Amino acid sequence: MRFHFISHIIDGAPLSIMFGGQPASELMSEDPIKRCVLLVLWQSQQDQASELAIGLSAAGEPPIKYKVSGTWHGWKAPGANLASDLIAEVERLAAFAEGPFPREGDIDVTFSDTRLRWKVRRASADAACTLTRVRD
Repeated sequence: MRFHFISHIIDGAPLSIMFGGQPASELMSEDPIKRCVLLVLWQSQQDQASELAIGLSAAGEPPIKYKVSGTWHGWKAPGANLASDLIAEVERLAAFAEGPFPREGDIDVTFSDTRLRWKVRRASADAACTLTRVRD
């Protein structure tokens, strides 16, 4: 993770913090659910994940899991109570068309100087959103 700190001390100007070339204040002003989804996608790519699943989990299971080198890992946060909001944001980012399931789409956005590319599938309204990383 790259943080760039630029200090403007002259005449008491405030400290400006950059995250990957983007002002942190811009990231913080984004919708928190969108920011969370983008951070999950970004961190999953940084960890070399090949797949990601976001779903309505059973009690005690994390709503977000990602696969690295054939092994699934669960995210401790966010909580299961946000799963439906996270799924809705993934569907929005993937530009899912309204209509019957199954649904598919692509996420191709830049976040923190990193191109996030994922193929998104959802078999039914009760199913998890499954994402497969698209490598360059």
